[in-house]
Amino acid sequence: MKNGCILIRLKPGKVKETLESVRKIEGVVTAFLVFGRYDLVAFVETEELEDLFDIAIEINSLEGTESTETLPEAP
Repeated sequence: MKNGCILIRLKPGKVKETLESVRKIEGVVTAFLVFGRYDLVAFVETEELEDLFDIAIEINSLEGTESTETLPEAP
């Protein structure tokens, strides 16, 4: 099992709908709002490391996402 954290910057006015969309993505264990440089954090569990990056790409494609940073767990 591979774990990772995806830090997400959101576009203004898209917080609630983007949070709900992220929570619905398969592999996302939990997602919540934070304060600071990022607006949302998603913790992800996947079988393979490539799946973690696929989830990051899916989150990046959401309308309310401005940018992401993916932090994979060290092997």
